[in-house]
Amino acid sequence: MSFTLRSIASSVGGKRFALSAIAVASLMASAHAEITFKPNDEITLNLYGSIDFSVAYQDKSGGPGNAYAPTSTAWAGVNGGGEYTNKFGIKGEYVKPAYTVGFDVAGTVATNSGTSGNSQPALGLFNERFNVYLKTSVGTFTVGEQLDPAWLATLKGDNRGAPQSLDPIAGVWSVAQGTQSAPQTDMKPTNSLGYSNKFGNTSVGLLYKPYSNQSGGNNLQNGDSAGSQASLGITYDDGTYMATAGYLVHHGIGGTQSTDVDVQNQSFALGYTQGSVSVKGGYLVSNSPVGIVTGSTIFSGWNTSRGPLNRPSQITVAHIGTTWKNSDQNKITLTYYDLKDTLNDANTAQWLVLGDNYRIDKNLMVYGNLGVVKAGAGANPLTAGTGPNNVGKPDDTSTQVNVGFTFFF
Repeated sequence: MSFTLRSIASSVGGKRFALSAIAVASLMASAHAEITFKPNDEITLNLYGSIDFSVAYQDKSGGPGNAYAPTSTAWAGVNGGGEYTNKFGIKGEYVKPAYTVGFDVAGTVATNSGTSGNSQPALGLFNERFNVYLKTSVGTFTVGEQLDPAWLATLKGDNRGAPQSLDPIAGVWSVAQGTQSAPQTDMKPTNSLGYSNKFGNTSVGLLYKPYSNQSGGNNLQNGDSAGSQASLGITYDDGTYMATAGYLVHHGIGGTQSTDVDVQNQSFALGYTQGSVSVKGGYLVSNSPVGIVTGSTIFSGWNTSRGPLNRPSQITVAHIGTTWKNSDQNKITLTYYDLKDTLNDANTAQWLVLGDNYRIDKNLMVYGNLGVVKAGAGANPLTAGTGPNNVGKPDDTSTQVNVGFTFFF
């Protein structure tokens, strides 16, 4: 058994860990450390995670507090996870010549409260993913809670990379939850079976979730497809040209609609990179034929005078953006989004977001974003959600600025 600490100069992806005292010292020295725990030559254990903290100001708010009523009130707040999710994870692997067996567990935390940062706190400490996997020459097979491959393909096609705030693609995917009471459930489904493989420059991911764990003992009484989810994600990237496609379908978890499709997402995107400049553009359709479940945590303060939640919606997102990596440490993004609910003409929003991310070193990044959102009279978090518990003011133009930092380990 060995336990080693060594300084390194290159990135080790998500497989870095530093104790708090060591992290502070390495941060001051603009370096970082890797701790590797190896019980023997075949087993490795790695700790990884990120801590994100930001402050934001919005001049006109459609909230806050989930009320989403048209007001001219300015909004300011502190976000734990403004750009990246705050999380802590452990990944272990048992490596043999012909295969690798491993596990990956991770949980999210709200930095402003220390509580679970995930919308499914009942899942416990490791509320973002909890799975085991088998890597072979024919692909990787995963069982348990995991990131959805259709979401991962959609994320890669987004010029901003789907951060936590000021990104409507991440917002639509989180909020369009159908009959599920918790957002982001489709992004990281529990009780699921996954397969992934890479063929040259093309990566393919498949996922199937046979039933929901949110209906208690009634999971299978509402029909064989109650709560089930199936998805496909495909990405191609040769360094110059990029293409992505994602498809997800989810069935309801309760009541007479339990076997009906309650969420269906489809996305595609194309990209081109030349030197330090890249361009990405794409299209997303998120269809919720039964609307949003009553009691949704996202819409908990919804004013019903603005329309019923269980009204069907079909949100479309057209997006295009460019990224300029003007140095090894810095990148600037400019992205335009056009959102509309094809079943509700008043639920629209147009976005223009300017962002700047600067890597001080491999562990520390500082960022700033400026977003302008022109929201329609019937805008809600499906089209104009600017961040946690806030939207752009309906029938007006709102501006938000947020700045913060992310520490990776």
